[in-house]
Amino acid sequence: MSIKKACLFGLPVNITTLDEAKDYLLNAAKPMQVITINPEMITKAYKNDVLSTLIKNADVVVPDGAGVVIALRMIGIKTSRIPGIELAYSLLQEAEKRNLKVALIGADEDTIQKAKKELLKDLPNLNLIYLRNGYFNKDEENVIIQELAESRPDLLFAGLGFPKQEKFLEDFKKYSKNTIMIGVGGSFDVWAKKLKRAPKIFQKLNFEWFYRLLCQPSRFRRMFPSIPLFLLKVILERNLHRKEY
Repeated sequence: MSIKKACLFGLPVNITTLDEAKDYLLNAAKPMQVITINPEMITKAYKNDVLSTLIKNADVVVPDGAGVVIALRMIGIKTSRIPGIELAYSLLQEAEKRNLKVALIGADEDTIQKAKKELLKDLPNLNLIYLRNGYFNKDEENVIIQELAESRPDLLFAGLGFPKQEKFLEDFKKYSKNTIMIGVGGSFDVWAKKLKRAPKIFQKLNFEWFYRLLCQPSRFRRMFPSIPLFLLKVILERNLHRKEY
């Protein structure tokens, strides 16, 4: 089983659906690192070879940001947005059914503990074997990676922000044989019920970004003009984009 890819600015983006991505990850050879990509990440990687290589080395790259879906459509590829939080939660549901081992790393101590509490309300049989907040130095990181290697989680979600979470997972991957790894950004805040997701209508219309902007106006300076400029680059630099392969 394989999933198709497209190319934006030299970076791979998988063309798939949430269910296809979930099934692929559960059935493919492990370890598997997943990156949920958005325009801001692509823009940063476009200017930084280290970040670009980090994304290229991932096993699966799904279009999380609506801007990525729009950009793909602009070059003739119709695909679905795959919110990282939804992909991660669908894997947690499978983990409960299959008794897979789950590890969560990120956020502050209060948030990660509340996320655990809320997840276990909905998924009472979830086998959470490892929990750690996201505040640690390099020496502590080495200890964490060793602890994870010994506990052998089937799922590892890191909410440390891009690119720290992706780099952490890439480092851990060297010691893993069976783990699906995903950087989940602020998902722990949502699972802990400290932050609300956009209403369903915003999600369905790919306007979740706009709802977040209404709730957090401070995001405006980060999102604009970066997203319009990203889409303009898609038009102007077509030679860096490739259709499905």
